[in-house]
Amino acid sequence: MARSRKQAWLRDELILALDLYVREGKGANVVARRQVSDLLRAIPIENELTSDAGFRGEKAVAYKLYNFVHRSGAGPDWNG
Repeated sequence: MARSRKQAWLRDELILALDLYVREGKGANVVARRQVSDLLRAIPIENELTSDAGFRGEKAVAYKLYNFVHRSGAGPDWNG
């Protein structure tokens, strides 16, 4: 089953979020996350989705940063 566009991030979107993660890590401040969010929402790909405040919003960017933490293995050891 295909994921919705709201859930599936494009390569360019991931690169912008990953750049923030590399520069500031999972603890990127709200201002930096909002800047990336504004940039993501300005990409003229899904104009109908940008009316949804949650689409690539600051919280979505924060969530993506934590996805990177999980994928990098830099998060807590959940196996005990």
